[in-house]
Amino acid sequence: MKNTVIKGDYKNWYLSIHKEMDKLILEGINDNIEISNNTIIDYDIKYTEFKRDIIDIVIRIIIGVLLIGPIGILAGFTANKSFISYRLISIEFKNGNKSLVKIDNRTFKYLVEKVY
Repeated sequence: MKNTVIKGDYKNWYLSIHKEMDKLILEGINDNIEISNNTIIDYDIKYTEFKRDIIDIVIRIIIGVLLIGPIGILAGFTANKSFISYRLISIEFKNGNKSLVKIDNRTFKYLVEKVY
């Protein structure tokens, strides 16, 4: 589950983007909190998960074999193109609460826009 508080004061709450209101909202069962520089003191990236795109690897191998032969297989595997799958972010709120959030790239970029 991405964009979920996995530990802390708002455990099991969801972080969602509301583009029509231009807001990032932490949603609980009975309450919502807008995420902005008015509600957050700071955030810290604790962990980043990287993954490799299998389609990219296969395409690189095929192109490598066509261009340079069997050695192209090795070239396809060594051409590393990884992308960030998700981040774990520690958020400290102005009300004193702290949460650890598992967040995807799109939401992370939006968080940075809203906080700074």
